[in-house]
Amino acid sequence: TLSPCDSPSTANVSFLPAMQRRRLSPLARAVFHVCKQCLVDDDSHCTPSIFCSVYGETERTYTLVESIARGEDVSPMVFSLSVHNAISGQFGIFFNNKQASTAIAPANYAYISCIADALGQLQEGAKSVLLVCYEEALPEFYQIYTQSVDRPLAIAFKLNL
Repeated sequence: TLSPCDSPSTANVSFLPAMQRRRLSPLARAVFHVCKQCLVDDDSHCTPSIFCSVYGETERTYTLVESIARGEDVSPMVFSLSVHNAISGQFGIFFNNKQASTAIAPANYAYISCIADALGQLQEGAKSVLLVCYEEALPEFYQIYTQSVDRPLAIAFKLNL
């Protein structure tokens, strides 16, 4: 059953402890909302995952770069949550998932690369694979260079053989 949300702020992540929810960006909230719907309690820790986003946590990264440009110190936590595989890492921690997790940055929104990866994992013996695609609006500075979505979006699929 799916429970759609109108915006990342309404994404239901109440299944996470409050301390973990605090660290989630709007994009991560949307991602975990859709992940939870694909995983039943008994398989959330044993399903390999693929996280696919062209730009990842761009808002966090842009804020980090601005801080560096101003000569300010950068928090290690802010840095660790700005890297491309941050959401996949948080997924592993929050869902206690110790299975393989891949973070893919498809060029030109070519999400077929993550589908090919998922099919390869299934062919190699995985019983199922969680596939998550997500994007957020790029900071205004970058919008003249490329197109982007207008708000955080996420979709997840659990693929089985």
